Amino acid sequence: MHVVRLLSPKLENETHTKDIDFSPAGINNRWEAGHADTKRALEQQAWIGEWGLLDGVVLHESRPGAEPASEMEPGKPSGFQAGPHKPRGRIGEAVMGACTRISAIQLFAMVFSFLLAGLFLDVFWVRVAEELHHGDIAGALRKQSWLNAFVALGAAGAAIRLLLWVGSCANGGL
Repeated sequence: MHVVRLLSPKLENETHTKDIDFSPAGINNRWEAGHADTKRALEQQAWIGEWGLLDGVVLHESRPGAEPASEMEPGKPSGFQAGPHKPRGRIGEAVMGACTRISAIQLFAMVFSFLLAGLFLDVFWVRVAEELHHGDIAGALRKQSWLNAFVALGAAGAAIRLLLWVGSCANGGL
């Protein structure tokens, strides 16, 4: 089998950074260059000649000296500017590790459960004050305020943790 390798011809104003002109004129130029290269390869008729039956696949270049360009040519791409690199310390790495291990659903569930508990504590304390404290309303109110403060603090902490988590996962660090 004979294979003719057709390489995309390099046109003006194109570099290895894939700066390809996709305007109608640029597409026409690319098509014409490719058509001319294909026509030249077919006119050479490289497959005519003496070839052994055991040669397998015979590769022909479309034009002499046509070799594929390396993936990276020396030099910098046009418009490349190296900016200052912001190093990420151990805290940033730990935060990014937490972003991959903890799901947002778990954090939302935690915040929601604290808020739900805070909303329903008043209902709970009003309903069972007589049953739990045997008429000691002052003691029930003291315990109610402490428990409400504890749940509110937990809900605020969970909300702050959620905001820190979302911010750190979005920005890549604290």
